[in-house]
Amino acid sequence: MQKTKLTLWMRKDIAQFGKRWTSSRHESLSSLLAAYLERLQSAQTDTDGVTARVRRLSGVIKDKTAGKESYKKHILNKYI
Repeated sequence: MQKTKLTLWMRKDIAQFGKRWTSSRHESLSSLLAAYLERLQSAQTDTDGVTARVRRLSGVIKDKTAGKESYKKHILNKYI
């Protein structure tokens, strides 16, 4: 993973709050911002409106006609 330096401009009180908040959690302001941006990136939707999380789950259920009844049957078979 390649890193790069980034300079940000923001209100002084916001920057001070961020530093205090991250310091109390033994974290850096940079890591907080990076985590936030990563979360935004993963929540982005593509042209068909499917989020990254849904794309990762696609294909988990093999039966394309799976519904409540097939899920109920699966759970009953698995745990009973």
